[in-house]
Amino acid sequence: MRCKSFGEFEHNYQTTKEHHKFDAFIELFRNFHPKTRPVLWCVLVTQAHIYEALLRTREMKLTDSGNDPTPKLIQPLSEKERLDFDWRQSSEEATDDEVLKQPFDSAYVYLREHLGGQLVD
Repeated sequence: MRCKSFGEFEHNYQTTKEHHKFDAFIELFRNFHPKTRPVLWCVLVTQAHIYEALLRTREMKLTDSGNDPTPKLIQPLSEKERLDFDWRQSSEEATDDEVLKQPFDSAYVYLREHLGGQLVD
């Protein structure tokens, strides 16, 4: 078992009669831009934190040092990691605070409030 590649998904989407099932999802991302859909952008940034935590879990299993069995998996993304999410074409589009601080801080606060101290650093 494996996930479909994007090409496989796209081919199935275009050739199946049931592609309308994806219309709401497609519409959500049609013409998406972080500046015009900031809530969706925050959701995506929050998911990025969760995915990083999943990767950390895998790495911990590989190195299994026998430390605390409930480590702090959700950690703030580093400044370097945040740069990968910089969507600006030029610095005049938005400030560093709007792009590299606010959405990430909001995501981290949300996760800390909803996951508690066991999983969040």
